[in-house]
Amino acid sequence: MRKDRRTLGAAATILAMAVVGAAAARSGRSLIRVRWKPSPSDDIAGYRVYTRPLDAPYGDPRDVGLLPVQGDGTVRTFLPDTERTGDYAFAVTAYTADGAESDLSNELVLYAPGVHAACTELRCATRDDCFLASSPDGFACYQDDPCNTGGCRGGTCAVTARAAPGDDLPVRFIVRKRGARGRLVAGAALPGPISLEDAVAGTTIELRDPAGKVVYAASLPGVAFRWTRHGKTLVYQRGTGKGSSASNGLTRLVLRQDGNGADLTVHAVAVALAQLPTDTRLLWVVRLGNRCTRNSAVVCRSGGNGATYCG
Repeated sequence: MRKDRRTLGAAATILAMAVVGAAAARSGRSLIRVRWKPSPSDDIAGYRVYTRPLDAPYGDPRDVGLLPVQGDGTVRTFLPDTERTGDYAFAVTAYTADGAESDLSNELVLYAPGVHAACTELRCATRDDCFLASSPDGFACYQDDPCNTGGCRGGTCAVTARAAPGDDLPVRFIVRKRGARGRLVAGAALPGPISLEDAVAGTTIELRDPAGKVVYAASLPGVAFRWTRHGKTLVYQRGTGKGSSASNGLTRLVLRQDGNGADLTVHAVAVALAQLPTDTRLLWVVRLGNRCTRNSAVVCRSGGNGATYCG
């Protein structure tokens, strides 16, 4: 017979989370380290860690057992195989040998890199009591145009960095599933006026679903590129440039000046790409420094044999 949850009080206080493991990061999934203060009760038999996507309630927990207290007085564990492109909330409970379980600890949220569409998120006080709440003030967001980024303020998005947008960019790409990952080959014509010097301030590629949620995002610092001999092309090749650890599966990216515009080719391999929705319209966003171009109506369709064609 289960004891009343309240007899244990709060299980713990989550102090911090961190993404660790270079090999996991290259695969598109992450190893997450969660650290918390142990329960003050003296009859604890173990801990359970609850994980949920930020837009859904908690499911079944991961039982991590009775972990040793570290030298700094905290308890920690590692949660493997977390998709890096999503936002996740974490909470901890403690339980006794006869099945009593504490209330959920405080929630901590690990946000994925990138810009978010909304300034509200689901918060859960218990496994079954969830409610909408405002995202933290300053949280990166955008309004109707993904080229106009800003920060959340009181649950609404206030534009703080209006990019210099170009016209909608023509883009075509194909994604082929290879096991748990997807292989992307894309080509786009970036309308001018664009200078490749803009890319030296940083380049970001984003794919978003119709609701604006980031499906795949990759960023490169300017130092990751090398100029060709004639100074009209920038090339990133995985393993040869600086900053490749932040590339999220990018294997090659080429920007070639074409008149006052530029041609873009992208090659990438990532877990998130295998989950690309089909038979829908996607948003494709390219940022070169403070210049932004986008196509908000890229139609994707299934081509069979694990291939998705978009354009």
